[in-house]
Amino acid sequence: MALFYALSFLSGFFETGSLMMGLTSLFTRAAAPEATQVVTSTIIRALACALCYQIGNLVPRPLELPKSVVIASGLLGAFCFTFVLLPLPPATVLAASLLGTVSVSACIQSARSVMKSGAPKMLKRGARIAGFALGFFCTPNLIMAATVLTVLFAFIVLRRVPAIKARFILPRVNGLNIVMVFHQMHYFVYCYAALIVAFERGGKAAAIFAFLLSWIVYLLSPLLYRKVKDLRKVFFFGHSLLVLILTGLYLAPSLPLKIVLYLLTGIGGTTEFCIGGLGKNWGIYNEDAQNFSENLGHALGVASCLILFIICGDLKISSLFAAVFVLAAIACMAKMAVAINKEDL
Repeated sequence: MALFYALSFLSGFFETGSLMMGLTSLFTRAAAPEATQVVTSTIIRALACALCYQIGNLVPRPLELPKSVVIASGLLGAFCFTFVLLPLPPATVLAASLLGTVSVSACIQSARSVMKSGAPKMLKRGARIAGFALGFFCTPNLIMAATVLTVLFAFIVLRRVPAIKARFILPRVNGLNIVMVFHQMHYFVYCYAALIVAFERGGKAAAIFAFLLSWIVYLLSPLLYRKVKDLRKVFFFGHSLLVLILTGLYLAPSLPLKIVLYLLTGIGGTTEFCIGGLGKNWGIYNEDAQNFSENLGHALGVASCLILFIICGDLKISSLFAAVFVLAAIACMAKMAVAINKEDL
């Protein structure tokens, strides 16, 4: 159990740490941040690092790796991050950091996936939030130390489990899994953008405060719905509220109001639990398909954020696209609910 929490902590660390390394220009030794071109390239670099972390999360679903390859992936990450410590050309250091982030992420998720943890979801997420917090202080030395610990913990975990074959497992998804893809896309298209904006306008302290407080709101918000038995009502209410909040986040004229709305997104976003709950109630829940849908949504969401910024040069528009993805999730869920009701007649 302790190793599961440790790996969850490291997972959170690398998620925010990779982004912060890009933002603080430690990977590429960028020039002074006041130049517009440098700011743009820094944001693109940071989002690319975040995307690489999420791509690594596609292991072990849909790509499952043998134990030896998982350890080799972690070692490759350690090798790549040694370039961060050296006075090399920025392009070389950036390429190594991106590959290192993918490799270490794959190692962490593979090791976590073979551990069956009965720990409460609150504790699991608490470990990740603690990792998020440390990630904001990421440095080349710290990310190297975290990588070494990742390889060590992965080795300890994997030596206890039977041999694993290399497999590409593409689960058969249903409409409910598509709902999950859009739900995850809505969060990851704007969450890193919001963190970057907070970092730009208020520094590291503002970014830490906004990001961590938003997660605390997300964790506590299920208490608002505990007395409502109909998960469909909870889902549609929470996601409809999300559309209004995200649209307001885009239109809000002042930074304080944007911060308040950003924190309130957790009240609607937390209704994600309804997706799995309804799948179980309807007898169509599949854990592999659910995990694959989550991982795919993460990667597609960050990729969407990166593409939007490259095209528009504006991070604020990501919240508007987040609202569009929520509307898509609502539409897919409505279609599923109608189909299930017809089957019950």
